[in-house]
This record gives sequence, structure tokens and C-alpha cells, in this order.
Amino acid sequence: MSPRRRAPQRGQAFFFTVMTHDRRPILATPEAVRCLQSAWRLAQADRPFRTVAAVILPDHLHCVWQLPPGDTDIEARWRLIKSHFAEAFVLLPAAGKARRGKADRRMIWHPESIQKALRNRKDLRQHVDLIHFDPIHHGRATLAAEWPFSTFLKFANRGHYEPDWPSGALPLLVDVHGEEE
Repeated sequence: MSPRRRAPQRGQAFFFTVMTHDRRPILATPEAVRCLQSAWRLAQADRPFRTVAAVILPDHLHCVWQLPPGDTDIEARWRLIKSHFAEAFVLLPAAGKARRGKADRRMIWHPESIQKALRNRKDLRQHVDLIHFDPIHHGRATLAAEWPFSTFLKFANRGHYEPDWPSGALPLLVDVHGEEE
């Protein structure tokens, strides 16, 4: 486990950052994103968890999960997602011939990820904001609603955000990228 990980607590929400190997933009096509979404659903069917918020960018993703009471096995869920994705991704034309070998399947994901147990509602809100702001942070959109691979619109439709969020205000209160703001 990396130093940023803490032992999961029952019913707690967790923030994750998962990167591709060498930050390759393998999630840059709608087909690759659909493979990831399918892998996510398969993992949820096998090992239930609730996705609170998520965003998928070409070379990484962020999400917040909540596990069922009494269940703390985060690693099994990520193993399922990554393996289901690898099985489907290597069949895509975008993967190319070089990505079809068994050893190459292990090279899709960066071996380390960031996992953070969220302490309270304020911490949760800050990380949900970070998730929805990330496409703007990386220059992929000017408004959160413009990025198609995010839970932002679900939150906006429920009244948690204005459709033109962030409309000038920088909500990013937590930096998980380790970059200067």
C-alpha cells in the first residue's frame, strides 16, 4: 500500500485517482471509455459499491466510492475493473497489435494509485468538486458540463451545481495531482 492509503472504515466514502501506465492517453476514445464503463458495471455486479462521482480523462480517472456496510475490500474491486477493462481494451483497434500480449495487459494501468478516506461531508464535497473541475484543470473544457465523461450533469440536474459551473470561481480546494496551483 502506498503512504497515502488508510485502512477503510465501514460505510466510508473514498476518493481515488487511477492513472494509465506512463500516463498514456488510452482513455481518449469513446470506445475505450465504454470499455471502462462496462468493466466498472461488471465489477459492481460482482462486488457492489456505489459510485458517488467520477470523471474519466485520457490518462487518468478520479472517483468517489462508497462501499456496502461491513465490506472494506477496495483492492478486489479495482482488480476486477482493471482486468475486465484490459480484456476488452486489447481487442479495440486503438489498442494496436502491440497491446494484445498478456504482459502488455499489465502495462495498461500505473501500479500505484491514490486512495483517500474522506473524513466528512465537507471533505466529500471538496473531492466531488475536484472531480468535476478536473477537465477544466487539464484544459479539456471551459465548463464542467462540456466534458462528456463525468457525473457532473447528474449533479447539476439534481440542483447541486449551476449548469455553467464554475463560471469564473475556482472551486479546487484540494490538489491530488501534486501540481502547483
